[in-house]
Amino acid sequence: MHCSMFYFFFVTIVEVHILIIDVCVYVLSAPNLLRVGSSENVFVEAQDYSGGDLIVKIIVKIFPTKNIEILSKSVRLTAANNFQILTDIKAKTKDPQLSDEQQAVRKMTAQAYETKGGSQNYLHIGIDAAELQIGDSVRVYLNTGQIPGVKDQDFTYMILSKGQIVKVDRFKRKGQSLVTLPVTVTKDMVPSFRFVAYYHVGSSEVVSDSVWVDVKDTCMGTLQIKVKDKLNTYDTGDEVKLQITGDPGAKVGLVVVDKAVNKNRLTQTQIWDVIEKHDIGCTAGGGRDSMGVFTDAGLMFESNTAGGTNTRTKINDLFLLKQNTDDDDYYTDSEEIVSHTQFRESWLWEEIDLCDKCSTPATEKVIYLKDSITTWQILAVSLSPTLGICVAEPEEMVVFKHLFIDLKMPYSAVRGEQLEIKAIIHNYTPNKQKVRVEFMETEDVCSFASKKGKYRTTVSVEKDSSISVSYVIIPMTLGNHMIEVKASAYDAIYTDGVRKQLKVVSEGVLTSVHKGNVELNPVKNGDKPLVFKSVIPADRLPDTPADMYIAITGEEITQTVEQAISGSFMGRLIVQPSGSGEQNMMLMTLPLIATHYLDSTSQWDTVGMERRNEAVNYINTGYQWQLSYRKSDGSYAAWTHRPSSTWLTAYVAKVFSMANNIVNIEENVICSALKWLILHKQTLYGSFKEDSAVIQGEMVVTLNNLQHKQTKCNNVTIWNKIFHEGELFTLYTRPAHCTLFYINEQIITECVTQGSHEC
Repeated sequence: MHCSMFYFFFVTIVEVHILIIDVCVYVLSAPNLLRVGSSENVFVEAQDYSGGDLIVKIIVKIFPTKNIEILSKSVRLTAANNFQILTDIKAKTKDPQLSDEQQAVRKMTAQAYETKGGSQNYLHIGIDAAELQIGDSVRVYLNTGQIPGVKDQDFTYMILSKGQIVKVDRFKRKGQSLVTLPVTVTKDMVPSFRFVAYYHVGSSEVVSDSVWVDVKDTCMGTLQIKVKDKLNTYDTGDEVKLQITGDPGAKVGLVVVDKAVNKNRLTQTQIWDVIEKHDIGCTAGGGRDSMGVFTDAGLMFESNTAGGTNTRTKINDLFLLKQNTDDDDYYTDSEEIVSHTQFRESWLWEEIDLCDKCSTPATEKVIYLKDSITTWQILAVSLSPTLGICVAEPEEMVVFKHLFIDLKMPYSAVRGEQLEIKAIIHNYTPNKQKVRVEFMETEDVCSFASKKGKYRTTVSVEKDSSISVSYVIIPMTLGNHMIEVKASAYDAIYTDGVRKQLKVVSEGVLTSVHKGNVELNPVKNGDKPLVFKSVIPADRLPDTPADMYIAITGEEITQTVEQAISGSFMGRLIVQPSGSGEQNMMLMTLPLIATHYLDSTSQWDTVGMERRNEAVNYINTGYQWQLSYRKSDGSYAAWTHRPSSTWLTAYVAKVFSMANNIVNIEENVICSALKWLILHKQTLYGSFKEDSAVIQGEMVVTLNNLQHKQTKCNNVTIWNKIFHEGELFTLYTRPAHCTLFYINEQIITECVTQGSHEC
């Protein structure tokens, strides 16, 4: 083994192009070490660039002197490869055509892998593919080299993705220096995965390596949205017809978003990027030593003989602001610029269900454009029970203006706290514009414009581009304050102004202080006024609002009832459902009632705020468990082998309707139960027959022991008016044993007796 393996290497990534451009070149994937005799991959991407091809040169030099060039290679980034390419750093080429000022440079440093105590025990992992797709089969090579000390060790390997261990396995190496493992890419490995392997040498050394592998960012299904008869530009209020095509049975969510927030536009890649943030690894593979391999892969290793990984640290970046001034004569005066006050960044927010029996489901929808002068993007996301989430390519509609501002600021801010807001300047003119941005002074808001009237900043905005200007403010008083920004182009007619409202709230935490109870009894105490003293707490923050509330209880019995159904008592109802179809519904009702009551009265603090999640989980458990007793026609029974119960099916529909506001209940589950009751159990006289009475008798509330008074109950007619999805259904019911059941919370139940007062 050559001693050069202990050298540090300096890798330089250079972007070269025939024009001087503002482009960011990033090394997204590169090894932080180089092994003698092995090839390593470097993944390079150019961002924020939409021009022609880019030629990127990769140079490897000895570190830190940088006086010896070891490797050099040039690659071409094109629109065809999405300005991304995977290449190795073993080729040796050079391009001396361009000068230094025409090049953007990014650098990374690779270090030689250090074995423990100079043992020269190594492990190198290689993958024979650059980017994989779901279903691909890839070969993973584990190479230990010709090392005498490594013979018949047990190798352990792990596959990690999205911060989770997808697979762990172990195999025994039987003398060979190169082992090949077949790996099939599954959906659990999207959008990328790490392959980590290690083996032990004795009890004091661990040899390890890892590699990061990219998986293509795609959705499993299809989704497309188009504008019919699309125009180049639109006016505000124009009618637009949308055509949506997707997967059978998928639920499609639609939203129209201002392109000014394009950096936050939802894409399929963005979904995977968010998911990939769960990857707690920090490099593309390898490590400084065996423990560094585990650390860089996001793993912790601990051994009483072989050492362990170190604790991570991080560095925070600093942000600097720059301001410029220019001659006023070449800009439009701010007094002449009219500011817009009504802006909507997004609207529509509707869901569409596609046909589940069509081979190519498609539907149309008509929308009317809002008043903002901008470029609207129609975004669509579908959710299919079989094909998962799919994000369509956005469709654009331009409501044209050459220059405009999009002011980014929160809805509210805390008094006295520093806040950063951003004004994004969009330039749709045919030329690059020099724009003066003015931040206007606002009373009781501390900013760079305070006591000056306005604060000016000059920026250069490329054509068909945008730039962000940041401002730091400190609101000093409570209430609503208008934040205004204006912009005008240099020696041009392009102007715009924006004014938005900022709500300033008080600092601190809102607390309630109970001052006691007072009895009002004119009979006992006579008619006399009561004086309440408003005592200001010593720890109250100055200049913060305070309110006093007086609650009056009419009777003593009311206090007893309130105490009986207090929040602390409701906490006892949070239990886990289980058992038969009847027992499960009885237990599911308890946390459902408790959640409804505690939500309505805001008393979760009496039982513990964390217990709401527990109650919701129990409700969802009861719902899922009850579906196991659901029959194909939508009815229910205590056990699947028993006949369906009219009472139980109606009770399930009622409880599920109440739970629909808390957990996700499929609409068909409720509707199929109602259809079964109406179509199969309702008689010509309007009553509902029961062919399989419930087993749990305590579920059924009977009135005045009417089981033995069936003749009297026959004269009772019950109207149940059910409101469901905005429509009114009327059922004429005469339940067995005069048991009253209803379907959801919005029911009006009337009991009319004819010659009997039993109901």
